[in-house]
Amino acid sequence: MGQYFIAVNLDRQEFLYPIRGSGAKLMQHSYIGNEFVETIARLFSKGNPWYKSRLVWAGDYMDERIYLDEFESESFMDEKGDYNLYHYSTDHFNCLTPFFEFNSFKFTQSYSYIVNHCKKTICRHK
Repeated sequence: MGQYFIAVNLDRQEFLYPIRGSGAKLMQHSYIGNEFVETIARLFSKGNPWYKSRLVWAGDYMDERIYLDEFESESFMDEKGDYNLYHYSTDHFNCLTPFFEFNSFKFTQSYSYIVNHCKKTICRHK
């Protein structure tokens, strides 16, 4: 067993499952060159739909209610009991289509860093 993850865009209310055998467990898909990670990088690159959006790698065992206050009322959360962003997203957000449909996005794989605009931090690739 293990925790399974999806990429959730909070601003656009969309999510994406790991794709093409990438594996839904974090260590199965969280490396540069993986198609799932490359798809997320494409979506976040300038001129594409997720540019400057908030992203959460949501796990099916993540804590309840985190990030959900802006989407649902407290009474709804009490009725649902154990309910987290992973389950809320799969129930209410739009699931994006598989990787091959993203090939039309503008993207160059020669990127050397990813910028977190909110925290003003940079993750640099060698």
